[in-house]
Amino acid sequence: GSRDLVRFQGGARTRVRPAEPLTGAMGDGGKDMRTKVLLIGPCQAGKSTIANVLVEQSDGSDNHPYRPTKGVRILELEGEGRRYQSTIELWDISGDPAYSRTWPALQQDAQGVVIVYNPDDPQQAQDIERVWADRFMQPFEHMAPKQVLVVQTLMGGEHSRAKLLPQKLAQYAPAAIVNSDELTTIRADFDKYLDGMLQVVMEKQHKEEDALLGDGK
Repeated sequence: GSRDLVRFQGGARTRVRPAEPLTGAMGDGGKDMRTKVLLIGPCQAGKSTIANVLVEQSDGSDNHPYRPTKGVRILELEGEGRRYQSTIELWDISGDPAYSRTWPALQQDAQGVVIVYNPDDPQQAQDIERVWADRFMQPFEHMAPKQVLVVQTLMGGEHSRAKLLPQKLAQYAPAAIVNSDELTTIRADFDKYLDGMLQVVMEKQHKEEDALLGDGK
């Protein structure tokens, strides 16, 4: 079988592995709770930079040349809501549709989705609707709005401003707005998102457990 590549950078553990399914476990009361969150969107939307900011590997000010993600990166961070704690597995998925054959494996067991795009880029604005909203998000139509976060990355300048979300993403409004020179502000939006998402996930699990117990009577 394939072996994981494990890197330690800035105190956070980053695991990079080939695209394959990972089973998430939700522990009772938050013990050993693991939550899989997908980070998706077009190429060059800033997904990997945002992921690095969230796991505190970067403050977003690095000026490295663009390097497209190959398949998927898996990063871990500790998430904490008002009632629940969880290890968050952040799956930074390539924006290249050439990897679409791996999507079913990547989508398995996901409990949250973060959608990132630059609304000022006409190609990204088109791709976010035709590729990501139409195709990638189709298996997640059952997700509650609190399980999905839309992030608009703005490149700065006086003409750069938030745009209305495409119709198929409108239920997830309002979007988090992040300026390219202030990427660390995404942490507050992500923390707020985790709080609501973890609550929804745990409530769903408790309902499923109650239903199983009821069937067993």
